[in-house]
Amino acid sequence: MMRQPTGTEYLYGHDHLYSPAVLFDAAGTVVRRYEYDVYGRMRPYSATWGSVPWLAWQILGNYYAFTGRELDRVGTSQTGFLEIMYYRARYYDPDSSWFLQPDPLGLDPAGGQENLFYPLRQYENGPNLYKAFQSDPLKFIDSLGLGTEAFQSD
Repeated sequence: MMRQPTGTEYLYGHDHLYSPAVLFDAAGTVVRRYEYDVYGRMRPYSATWGSVPWLAWQILGNYYAFTGRELDRVGTSQTGFLEIMYYRARYYDPDSSWFLQPDPLGLDPAGGQENLFYPLRQYENGPNLYKAFQSDPLKFIDSLGLGTEAFQSD
């Protein structure tokens, strides 16, 4: 549930990845719809799938985005805004599809146990500590920003 400073309450409807897909008012009427591309870029729509100007989107105040993560807007109207998501361990930029900090587990998440025969297995996602979803968001997910897992559909 999202509560505005005015007291107005909205309820979230989510998709299979727990990304907000619909906002309902207290009467159950759809007031906003959302879609996401494979890298997590949010596209807001009106209840009838019409385009929504940025200011109207901001006024509604939805702070959750792709996979239910918090959405932070950084910048000003003069410089433009960067929308990034907080994945509990680091920030992710859906426009570039890269994390903004290196993976906190580093290149050796095994804790110093070297594998001399398979050095690339030290870090399953490869040596790029900023890459997300192994650059294949249709096949992989990275729900905590710590490591890639194969996407499982129910």
